[in-house]
Amino acid sequence: MSSGTLVNRMILAAAIGLPVGPVVADYFGPATKARWMLAKAANAFDQGNVAEAQKLLEEAYTKSPDIAADRNFLKQVDRVEADNDSSAVSSFYVDLWERRIGQIENPAIRSEAAFAISSLLSNRKKFDDAARILSENLPALEQRTAVQNNQMAYMRALAGKNLDEALVEIDTAIKTAENESFLDTKGWVLHRMGRNEEALIVMDKSLAKLIEAWSSNPKLERCLVRIEELQAQAAGPASQTASQTASQTASQTGQETASDTPVAEAPVAQAPVASRSKGWGVDALLEEFPELSRGLPETLEIFATLRYHRLRICEALGKTQEVDRETAWLQAFSKKELEELF
Repeated sequence: MSSGTLVNRMILAAAIGLPVGPVVADYFGPATKARWMLAKAANAFDQGNVAEAQKLLEEAYTKSPDIAADRNFLKQVDRVEADNDSSAVSSFYVDLWERRIGQIENPAIRSEAAFAISSLLSNRKKFDDAARILSENLPALEQRTAVQNNQMAYMRALAGKNLDEALVEIDTAIKTAENESFLDTKGWVLHRMGRNEEALIVMDKSLAKLIEAWSSNPKLERCLVRIEELQAQAAGPASQTASQTASQTASQTGQETASDTPVAEAPVAQAPVASRSKGWGVDALLEEFPELSRGLPETLEIFATLRYHRLRICEALGKTQEVDRETAWLQAFSKKELEELF
């Protein structure tokens, strides 16, 4: 999941309670020097010196923390962060957002801001910080929404910490709604706990829920059928026959549970086809269904995340054939590399 556009970031700023107007002029103090640094940072970024731009932004914030209320400062932070390699993002960003959260007096708004920032930080693979900020700012377990408990559990799983608490949190969320997202989180928590046999059962159920949701949408159902056909074509005639059988079975079983129709049986290519480029199946679907061009790639990435989780669980269980199948699916229907999925 990407950290979002500048528009999304400005919405985030509004949620945190940041004013988006210019800082009140201070022509003789630190605020003036901070604005000079801000201007230099913008120039440095435009000239391709991202590291220098980041350094200047940090110095400007240190000189005058109030500059964080300047929308031009937020814009430059957004540009530098988006350009930086995720491993190079400094603690400056964490400190910046965390300070702003701490200034929010209303607990409900503070928890909403923490939720938004945890997503931003997780997109930059700052999982420990995302989990910590949520833990410090969300209400107690029994007072959270199901979505908040899911987010808390997922960030803990990504960080690999406090997994027993994460399992309680996601089970609490699932009591409210057993959807594919919550089940995916539980599967990933169980995987991180080393309970991979259980994790695979839950992950298969998550994927079955997602396929069920797609099947209830006529446009996405057509895509699902086409995905199976493309997989079968890539794998060869034997898999194509299996694909037709699986499609017929799926249409007959309707609302069956994951245990009745395990995802592991779904036909997929045994290995990536060498002549195909990354995401070739996405391109084929967009060509055939241009009316879905706006939302389909993002929807497929949600599907891809679940399949990536299943790949890692199967890998931990030594299920080589299943790993190959999931790898082939991700090669065809995700534009992202494996290290970009988590």
